[in-house]
Amino acid sequence: MDQANAATTTNSTDYASIVSKTSINKTATILDSKRNDGVYFSGPALTSASTMTANASGNSYNGDTVTVEEINLTKRSNGIEYTYAEVYDSTAKKTYWIDQRAILASISSQTTVNYQATINDSARSDKTYSAPALSSWSSLTGSTNSYDGDKVTVIASAVTTRGNGTSYT
Repeated sequence: MDQANAATTTNSTDYASIVSKTSINKTATILDSKRNDGVYFSGPALTSASTMTANASGNSYNGDTVTVEEINLTKRSNGIEYTYAEVYDSTAKKTYWIDQRAILASISSQTTVNYQATINDSARSDKTYSAPALSSWSSLTGSTNSYDGDKVTVIASAVTTRGNGTSYT
């Protein structure tokens, strides 16, 4: 079936449904060089006739700073759920929807550990987070408290991968 006929035979039951909407106001960066998600101007992917085809490639917005305005959880007819973020892109001067994985890191492994360590942050200025950095909307921003030299008990370790393919522990 060609694209023209595909668009005319799609009916509203073929669309993904929006399960939930959450307003949010977070600054983030699009990291989509390895994922290359679709960008949609009219709403989350596959939720209406105008979102059945991407308007642009996420790769073309890679590295742009955005303000995340809303999060929508969608559910497709096969039961699979996807979360899309509505963002205002200050670099491109556009508002669009993109899969949240182009913004948030995915946790690929997490283990429970129990060992003593000393924080050595004198040359780095790392931040502390409520979860692995950039893996949730609450962990986009970290605290700048200084813990350099503090002795701690490490209780968990996680490996995250960002949309540009970079992994962190």
